[in-house]
Amino acid sequence: MTDNEDIVKQSAREALESEQISTADIDRALAGPLKARFLLGEFDDITKFDYPESLLCSEEHSRAAQEAAEKSVILLKNSRGVLPLNKERKLAVIGYHADMVFRDWYTGLSPKCSTILDVLTAQLGRENIIYDCGNDTIALRSASNGFYFSVSEDGSVKCDSPLINEACLFELFEWGDGAVSLRSCLNNKFLTDCGVMKCTADQVFGWFVHELFYIEKNDRECRLKNWQKRFLYITPEGELTSSEALRAPKNSLLTMEIFSDGTERVRRVATEAHNVVVFCGNDPMINARETTDRMHLKLPEKQTRALDAVLELNQDAVLFLISGYPYQLDNERISTVMHISHAGPSLGQAVAKTLFGEISPAGRCPVTWYRSADELCSIEDYNIMRTHSTYLYYEGEPLFPFGFGLSYTGFRYCSAKTDKISYQLGDTVTVTLDIENVGIMDGDEVVQLYAAPSGITMTVPKKQLRAFTRIHVPRGKTVTAKLSFPVSDLSYWNINKNDFDLFSGNYTLMVGASSADIRRTCEIQVNASNYEGVEVSGEIPAVSALDYIDVKFDADRELNEYALINDWQSSISFEFCRMRSYHMVTVTASNPGPEVKLTITAAESRQVVAEVVIPPTGSMTKFTTVNAPAEPVDGVFTLRMTTSGMLSLKSFKFS
Repeated sequence: MTDNEDIVKQSAREALESEQISTADIDRALAGPLKARFLLGEFDDITKFDYPESLLCSEEHSRAAQEAAEKSVILLKNSRGVLPLNKERKLAVIGYHADMVFRDWYTGLSPKCSTILDVLTAQLGRENIIYDCGNDTIALRSASNGFYFSVSEDGSVKCDSPLINEACLFELFEWGDGAVSLRSCLNNKFLTDCGVMKCTADQVFGWFVHELFYIEKNDRECRLKNWQKRFLYITPEGELTSSEALRAPKNSLLTMEIFSDGTERVRRVATEAHNVVVFCGNDPMINARETTDRMHLKLPEKQTRALDAVLELNQDAVLFLISGYPYQLDNERISTVMHISHAGPSLGQAVAKTLFGEISPAGRCPVTWYRSADELCSIEDYNIMRTHSTYLYYEGEPLFPFGFGLSYTGFRYCSAKTDKISYQLGDTVTVTLDIENVGIMDGDEVVQLYAAPSGITMTVPKKQLRAFTRIHVPRGKTVTAKLSFPVSDLSYWNINKNDFDLFSGNYTLMVGASSADIRRTCEIQVNASNYEGVEVSGEIPAVSALDYIDVKFDADRELNEYALINDWQSSISFEFCRMRSYHMVTVTASNPGPEVKLTITAAESRQVVAEVVIPPTGSMTKFTTVNAPAEPVDGVFTLRMTTSGMLSLKSFKFS
C-alpha cells in the first residue's frame, strides 16, 4: 500500500497504541485506495488488462510505439522554410539529447532503442554527420591539497593525482539551476552516491537519483552537494563522501578546471556543416518529474549558451526540443523550432523521418506555451478563472497557443455546417466541413472544434475544445472532416445543483487549426435549463468563490472544505448571486480567536447587505451556524465578504 511499507506499518502501530489514531481512522484512510483498486479490477482473477508475456515488445507494439512517436512531433516554427532538410548536405548534430534515449520512472525497457544520432548516422553515413554533445570536459581538484580526483578501473574515485590524465577527466552534464551529473571519461560511467562516490552507474536514473549533484559556486572555487543536497568532502583516505553537517565541512572546497569547453567545440562544429540541428530539453528523472517544480521557463543555462553560439553563426539552425513541457524562447532569433516528448524507443526514427520530410509533422501543443514565467500565476493558486490561466481564460498573446502546430503542407478549410440548428439534452452535435490540401505534399491535419456560450450569467471559458479529428489529406485532394460531441458536453458547473448543468442559449461553434486559428464558425441553439445566476437560497460553499485576496482553501479531518480568511485585509467574493429581497443570512464558520465580524457587501452598489458576528469557537475547524438580519436587495450581484479578523468560512445562504 505504501512505498516504505516497514516504516509506515511501524509508525501506524505506534500511533494506534498511543491513541493518536483509531482503527476507524485507518479504515477511513484505506477505503479510498482500496475502492479504486477494486474498481480497476486489481483483485479480480481475470481482467481485460491481463496481457500475455508474448505480447511484450511484439511487432504490433513496436509499430504502435513508432506511430505514436511520429504523430507527436510538433513543428512550432519554420519561418525561413528551412525544413524539411536536404539529405544530400552535411549535417551538424549538437546536444547530448541526440545521443540518449531518456526514460522516466514509469516507462519500461525496450530492446530496440535507437538514439537520434544512431538513426541519422545510419541514414546519412558517418562521413556526413558531425556530432558534439556540447558538454564541458572538466577535472576536479582539491583546494586544500592540490590533488585531482581520479577514477580507477573499478570505478572508485580518489583525490590522489598530482597531474591531469584521462582518469581525472569527467564529462559535465549541466541540467540547469546548478544540477549536474559527472561521467568518467575513463570508464564512461556516471558518478553515483554509494555512501562514498564511485563512477559505476550506466545511466542517470532512479526514484532517488544518486547520480544527481549540485554545484555551489564560491568565487573561483566551488563545492559539490549530493542528491540530498548534503555537502561532499574529501576523507583522510582521499575518498569523496557526503556530510550530514549543515555547514560545509573541511576539505569540501574544490576547483573545477575546464579541459575542453563544450560551447567552443559547438562553435567549431556549427561552421563545418550546412545544416545544423541543436537538440535541447530535459531529463524526466531530474528536472521534468513529479516532486520537482520549475523555478522558471527557460532552457538550462548551458544549453542556452550553446544555442546562442550556433545562432550567431547560422541563423537557419534548427532547435529541436525534447521535453515534457514548454519553454520560454527568444522567438525573434530562432527561425525553426520543433518539439517532441521523450517518446520512447522510436524517438530516433520519428525525429529523422520528420527532419527529412518523409512525413509531414502534425502534432499539436497540448498546453499553452507562455512567453515567460511572468504570465503565470502563483504556484499555490489553482483557480484558472481568477488567474486567467490556460487557453480557456488567458487574455495575452502566447508564444504558441493551445492546439498549435504547423505542417510542411497547407490546408484550406471550407464552410462548416451542423446537422441541425436546435439541440436539447441527449442530442449529439455534428459538424462537417471539407479540408483541402493546397500544399506541396501529403499530410495530416488536426481539425479542432471549439465552443462558447453567449449571454450566460456566469464566468465561462472564452472557448473550449469539444472535439477534434486527425485526417490524412493527399496533396491536391479534399477530404470531409466530421466532428461530433454530445450536447451535454456544453454543460457548466451549477453551484446550486452541485453538478454540471446544460443551460439554454445560443452557442458559437468554432472550427480551426488551433485555439487561436479559427477558420470557420456556426451558431446553434440549445434548449435546456434557464439560468439566472447563483440561487443563494441554497447553501453556497465558500470554496466556490471565484475571486479572493489573501484567502487559502483547506479541509478538516472529515473533509469539510472551507476558506481560511486571514485578516481584515482579506476578502472573498461570489459572482452572479441572484438576490430576491431576502431578510436573513445564515453563515457557517469557525473562529479560533476573539469575536469576528463578517461584512457582506454588494460589490456593484457597495451596499452593505449584512453584518454577521461570529463568536469564538476555539478552533479553525469547529464550525458554528449564525443567523443575522439582511438588507433586502433584488437582482444579480457580486457578494464581497470581509472580516475583522481570522475566520474559517464554510458556507452561507439567504432566506
